[in-house]
Amino acid sequence: MAKYKSDYTDLSKISNEMTLAGKTARECVSIEESAQRAIAEHPEWMLARKLNSVRGEYTRGDSRLELETLGFTVLGEADDLFYKVSPPANWKKETEGYWTTVKDAEGRERMSQFFKGAFYDREAFLNINRE
Repeated sequence: MAKYKSDYTDLSKISNEMTLAGKTARECVSIEESAQRAIAEHPEWMLARKLNSVRGEYTRGDSRLELETLGFTVLGEADDLFYKVSPPANWKKETEGYWTTVKDAEGRERMSQFFKGAFYDREAFLNINRE
């Protein structure tokens, strides 16, 4: 599994002044990165419950049926944003920043997941590429 890569390599370059969120900008970045890392590096796969698009067409709704159509087994709800899932054999995920890319056994990109772990604005969704 790919390790989460921070967009910020040196927190000292980020302002340490108090923000409207009641925390410093450094604290906000640290909290957000920690939440994103927890999902990206978790030993169980967690994929967004919210569906954003299928084959480039915007859609709204729950991702469960699409995940099952792709061969995932939905094990249950991890929280309000994610399902715990078991992927098809030999599927892999790679995470960088806010995005996780999921590739099938042949290395084709089958979905991308956005996750923003900010305590003041948590959001996660899937874009699915069906072939």
